Amino acid sequence: MDELEIFDVFRDNESTEKEQAVEDEALVARGVRFPSGRLVVEWNREAFAEDEQSEGAIQTHYEKIEDVEQASSGVVAFRDFTN
Repeated sequence: MDELEIFDVFRDNESTEKEQAVEDEALVARGVRFPSGRLVVEWNREAFAEDEQSEGAIQTHYEKIEDVEQASSGVVAFRDFTN
């Protein structure tokens, strides 16, 4: 892998146990996988209930896609820029 890979993280309503106050916002985060394999995710604050939103942007680092999905209770979908 020599290029950056961009991905979206979508809410997985079927696996989310906690009821979400903002159901219309399915995109909970966007991320990048670097050539090293490191994943950096920036969270979509508007995808969360107002009382759960941070004041500013939050980025988190992960080692595996499974960790991103577990942290978000969501699913990762890599973007395809080949078209």
